[in-house]
Amino acid sequence: MMFPIGKHHQQIKLTAMIAPADATNQKINWESSNDRVATVDDSGWVRASVPGVCIITVATDDGNHTAICLVISEFRRPPCNYVIFDRPILMIPLGEAVTIKLISCETVIIESVQWFFIPAGEETEDNPNNDQIIISEVEEEDIRTKTIISNPNAKIQKLGPVGIIEAIIEDFDGNKFPVMVPVEIIPVTESDI
Repeated sequence: MMFPIGKHHQQIKLTAMIAPADATNQKINWESSNDRVATVDDSGWVRASVPGVCIITVATDDGNHTAICLVISEFRRPPCNYVIFDRPILMIPLGEAVTIKLISCETVIIESVQWFFIPAGEETEDNPNNDQIIISEVEEEDIRTKTIISNPNAKIQKLGPVGIIEAIIEDFDGNKFPVMVPVEIIPVTESDI
């Protein structure tokens, strides 16, 4: 889920639901991937501090189930606000590559694109989530296109989004703005999990 915050210091409440509703342990924990950009309290209130991007993660107390929300704080947008990825979520089978493309309206002239993978959750020795997704370093003919690879040696820690692909776009006037898409790795066999 992508959730824009328009102005700094604005607060927005996120709500997490545990299923089944009668689960014994209803405790959840909230975490921001970048407290400098936005913080989240124990009740799910997100407060933006400076322009930037971060991921808010909510996890069940036992850590077995998580959900993420992408927070964008105060970025400039092109006049038509129309630069998107060609799909709402990037699903990549483990060990395979997928090509993703940016789509824009005619009034946005893209001068350059920087590509990043932002992992969800905290990286630990058992969960080195930075190496799950590889962004190809091969230059594409079209700067709006990029090949994203699921590391064949990565172990899938949990099902669901493992992070986001972020493209920082610079337009003809020098304005920069992000476009993001969640990434999910699809296990090929049961031993991949």
